[in-house]
Amino acid sequence: MDFQTQIKILYRNSRDCVKAKDAIGAYVFVQELLKFAQDTYAKQSSTLEKANILVFVKEWTQTANTLRDVGITDDVLKCFGLLKTQSSGNIDRGTEKTKSNVSIESQGWAADVFEKNKMAVVSIWAIDKSGTGFIISKNGYLLTNEHVIVYNNSYQYGGKSIGMSFADNQNKLYAITVMEADKKNDIALCRFDIKAVPNFAAVTRIKDYTRIQQGADVMVIGNALSMGLAPFTGNIRFTHSATCGDLVYTAPSNQGDSGGPVFIRNGECIGINKSRTEGNNLTNATPMDRVNEILNKWEKKHNIAL
Repeated sequence: MDFQTQIKILYRNSRDCVKAKDAIGAYVFVQELLKFAQDTYAKQSSTLEKANILVFVKEWTQTANTLRDVGITDDVLKCFGLLKTQSSGNIDRGTEKTKSNVSIESQGWAADVFEKNKMAVVSIWAIDKSGTGFIISKNGYLLTNEHVIVYNNSYQYGGKSIGMSFADNQNKLYAITVMEADKKNDIALCRFDIKAVPNFAAVTRIKDYTRIQQGADVMVIGNALSMGLAPFTGNIRFTHSATCGDLVYTAPSNQGDSGGPVFIRNGECIGINKSRTEGNNLTNATPMDRVNEILNKWEKKHNIAL
């Protein structure tokens, strides 16, 4: 039986259990679904297919864990297409309550935030690697990770060394220049010629980071495995980890996602995605309160407006 057919059967069985409010039964079928996907992954030779299956596995692992530890939640219902979409209500979990302006045709908050920020997030193409960045100012400034733009312990300047592209045309490159970099916090500030880029937007950075709570939903945009810009979601584990003060969340981050923006439900950017914690499916980001402090220093140093 092929992958898609078997997945559909197991999905349908687990969905029926969710509809019957049988969390244990749904968990069992989702576990079978994951095992089948993992077995299929091991047999694949295509890098693209492996990447797609890997994302699938990590997303459904989160659903399985929720079924096992909590039961049938709104997130589980949403995953199975059983949560009724409302045109109004409080959608910003973990932050202050806001009214939703999402239309009845919405396919979910993550899809809406991704669509709104498509022209504010870019793929970064350096000499020896690819990554992600995001525009923070209409004046032509963007952020990414320091480790994305460093090469042989030096920063490469000019269009031949570093370029950026948008989701609507990955083949069209625009030159970017590194202005500042902070190795400790893994942040780099870059700029581009706004006259050379016909259409772009800027993300909205959160001003009061203290509003963020553990458990809040997050969505990250990244250029995983150089496949193109795409969103992935998770939940905040720690707003500041005890070990290094990073923002930590559950998310299937992969190579190339480094430097991508982390959003909450209302579309505010709360951090810069930077590294995956091996072995426990957690991802780290530099939190936006720390980023804003560093940006304030750089603004004064260069007399620029971000």
